[in-house]
Amino acid sequence: MRGQFARNSLFALALLLLLVGLFGCGGRMSPSTVVEKYWTLVNEGEYEYEKALQYVASGAETQMMLAMSMSQMISGMLGLSFTDVVTCGESISGNRAIVLFYFRLSNGSTTDTDEIELVKENGRWKIGPPETELW
Repeated sequence: MRGQFARNSLFALALLLLLVGLFGCGGRMSPSTVVEKYWTLVNEGEYEYEKALQYVASGAETQMMLAMSMSQMISGMLGLSFTDVVTCGESISGNRAIVLFYFRLSNGSTTDTDEIELVKENGRWKIGPPETELW
């Protein structure tokens, strides 16, 4: 009986640790995931811009809206769009992160690798600060 109780307790503890590991961060996204989600929404067009802005740091909204508009304009002029955003590196230092990424384009090519800076705002990673260069 005692052995069964110990096994059940050990199983319950292991299950608890697994659940905390999976859900303990409250669904918080990594900097790379934020970059992927942001650019995916931008690529979906102006109807998704409002959703995309949830991934942008306070004070960087105007710059990011400009980037979204330019992205759509360039896509229309060149007849190309990106089919996927690929993150290929991430560096975190305190409340700042740099994510390396590139786009796969509709013609099968890829862009050069670029980087974007993120800051932690209210415990969540956001694209910014305002001085972030996008291209």
